[in-house]
Amino acid sequence: MPDSSPFQLWIEAEEWAPGEWDPADDVTDAIVTLADGTRWVASFCTFDHIAQLRANCAESGECLSGKYLWASDLILVDDSSRSSLEAVVRDLLAADELHSAFSPAEEDGEHGELDHFGVDPALGGGGGSLNGTSPDGTATGADGSADPSSETPDAPGDDPSASR
Repeated sequence: MPDSSPFQLWIEAEEWAPGEWDPADDVTDAIVTLADGTRWVASFCTFDHIAQLRANCAESGECLSGKYLWASDLILVDDSSRSSLEAVVRDLLAADELHSAFSPAEEDGEHGELDHFGVDPALGGGGGSLNGTSPDGTATGADGSADPSSETPDAPGDDPSASR
């Protein structure tokens, strides 16, 4: 049966290893592809996960040791299951607010892949971790990008500081 939905939803957490995603207490990026082909990105964080984020910041010293949290394109939800996120997207579309809650997802010209920057690194987007690592265990820098000390050198002509 063909998909009659006016959008497609990619949820980063669905690609994590089994057992890494707790829809009741986690944070994940999501990309909505609308029928016109435009793509929109946001991060979904559960209400229950906020306490863990504050505790992680208190321990790391980030965000004045947990005195505040911030993230662009952040949507707080009761759970981050597919059914919940689809319901939120449908509601935002019906209210004509998707473009306010999400940001355009930009394509990486070289690889045709989407950049989905979602949550501020302090919020631990991509696995809900605040320990300076991504879900695959690679070190991340303060801006959420891969830690340059743990990366292999870029190919000639790839300037990581170039704006996208």
